[in-house]
Amino acid sequence: MFAPKISMERMKEMTNESGEGSRRTALITGASAGIGAALARVFASHRFNLVLTGRRADRLSALAEELRAAHGVETRPMPADLACAGSCAELVGTLEAEGIGIDALVNNAGYGVPGFYRDTSWETQRDFIQVLVTTPCELTHRLLPGMGLCEPHPLWRRQGDADQILASAP
Repeated sequence: MFAPKISMERMKEMTNESGEGSRRTALITGASAGIGAALARVFASHRFNLVLTGRRADRLSALAEELRAAHGVETRPMPADLACAGSCAELVGTLEAEGIGIDALVNNAGYGVPGFYRDTSWETQRDFIQVLVTTPCELTHRLLPGMGLCEPHPLWRRQGDADQILASAP
């Protein structure tokens, strides 16, 4: 099993003195497999509640149950195809409707397009750009104000973390 390495300094910044997430909530995109699932396990081991998103609902549900059982954290699988325009707005709207605040955002969703650029359809490239460029920017833009990272005053909430996880496929 792949286990991503998050520096101890970075994890300490995101957790309390006992190393726990203090029931903070992390949203992890691309959580249905690979690096995203591994990151979900890391965050859950540090007692973060999780919102897991990806295209494969069955895998998200299985991972959510695994993490609830192993770490006693709350998990909310939210299947979504982030290649679809409007999926970020829908995702954030659901979070708001359910009263789920996000403290840590891990933009991990991604994939590779095989072949040469010139030989692929524009629709394939458009979806690729949507997932790898537009979605991380849009989710960050929509969630950042609620994470308390935009306020200039030091007494205001400044606990949120926006982590950009970049991965490339061969």
